[in-house]
Amino acid sequence: MADGLQLEIPVPLASAPPLEGAVLFLAAEERARVAAELVAKGATVARVDAIAVTSRGRLAELIDAAVARALVGRGLRPAAAVRAIDLVHALPPQARGLAIFLGSLRALIDEDGALDADDSRTVRALAKATSVAPLVLALDAADATLDAYAPPVPLASLLLPPRIATPPATDADADADADSEAEAEAEADSEAAITPVTGAAIATPVAAPIAAPERAVRTAVTAPAPPSPTPIPLPPLPAPEIWRPWVVALAGARGPQPLGSFERLFAQAYMPLARALEDGLDDSRAEQACDEFRRNFSRAYTEACPTFAVTGKRPRMVFDAPDLASKVARLHGARTTQLLLVDGMRFDVGLRVRDLLTRDLDTRASLAEEQILWSALPSTTGRQLDLLAHGIDAMRAQSAPESEAEPMRGRTAETIRRVKIGHRDVYKLDAVQSRLTEATSAHELREMAANVAEAIQRHTATLAARTLLYVFGDHGFARDRAGVVTQGGASPEEVLVPAFSFLVGAVH
Repeated sequence: MADGLQLEIPVPLASAPPLEGAVLFLAAEERARVAAELVAKGATVARVDAIAVTSRGRLAELIDAAVARALVGRGLRPAAAVRAIDLVHALPPQARGLAIFLGSLRALIDEDGALDADDSRTVRALAKATSVAPLVLALDAADATLDAYAPPVPLASLLLPPRIATPPATDADADADADSEAEAEAEADSEAAITPVTGAAIATPVAAPIAAPERAVRTAVTAPAPPSPTPIPLPPLPAPEIWRPWVVALAGARGPQPLGSFERLFAQAYMPLARALEDGLDDSRAEQACDEFRRNFSRAYTEACPTFAVTGKRPRMVFDAPDLASKVARLHGARTTQLLLVDGMRFDVGLRVRDLLTRDLDTRASLAEEQILWSALPSTTGRQLDLLAHGIDAMRAQSAPESEAEPMRGRTAETIRRVKIGHRDVYKLDAVQSRLTEATSAHELREMAANVAEAIQRHTATLAARTLLYVFGDHGFARDRAGVVTQGGASPEEVLVPAFSFLVGAVH
């Protein structure tokens, strides 16, 4: 399947904007060309390239300094206070236009895996300014799927249930209310006549009027129900200018393709679009492009997978993880290697785990390598463990895979344990597989990634310096719009899984 693929189709990118404002997500190879075209049109280009973790919450300061340097470099005198939050008024009159090129913002994500609240506010303000000022905001294409905070909403809208409009009262309703109130008064009078007042020396006479107002009696009878819990909001869907290039890229993928090109197409177009559709994106063209790509891949891979053991021509498989980890360890001078299998870790969940670990292990370990692995069919845990234990011979023999082991549940699922697979010791984590139920929400996927990252971070703290930790998934899962999860099939999200390596210690 990997050989004989000849046509490489790049993902379409945004073209250079005019001097009117715009927000662009650009790949690395496009940034220089777009910047040169903007300079040719008279715009001032300010760059904020290397953004470190220490700059979290201070993105506005970095942009302020970059804009000031860019204006001075062109002989323009900045306004008295060049503030990124108010660039419309900060630009000098001589400036024909301004373009701000930001590097990757992933170092600025907070504990919840989203862009810091203050930095989100800065980016939102800049994007808003592009609609009224000659401002172009260019961001890294890989940040298009980065979570960020939306504008604040009133507290009451989060904590209180929506009010239900009460229909206007009719004459019949008024008569019924009057009858009910009369009955309530009669019952109260009767109870006052026959019921002694406990702990008091005063008895209410029968003829005495009711002390409480009528409105209070009705309120006591029809007490409001406690507010229902507020549902957790879903992450915002990508804007059309973000997901439309994904649709174009998938629709244009025709005929054989190089393996590397296909894996990029999967990572940069198919998986983000599939996740957006799962989370509620409603567009017929996006659905058609995603469904057609999925059908074509499933059919081709179902036919090709049985030939891998015969021809030897195949992509990097899950059972290649030990050999791949050894190569990465030698390349980076690691002393020891550990294999960590995260059961059921789908590609998008794995990317979020990688980002969280890159942030949290900043001074403890460094990201050494990233790869995409392919699950053999059926894409189940038992099949992958069988191949890890016996290698390609298990595929040639077409032996029945080992029975599916029940994943750990509860808190034990978040504990990394050592298991024996063949003659190797492999560490295994069930934090994803144990939580994959019949219906899984987008919020639960985020929680899964956070739990996996937290468990790996704790495990990394026990490792000696120059240990290479090779983290990989064994298979993924498919999920429809209702959140229903299926596994074991040949869809791209079930077959292609992430693998990444962290080198512990000796971080520069």
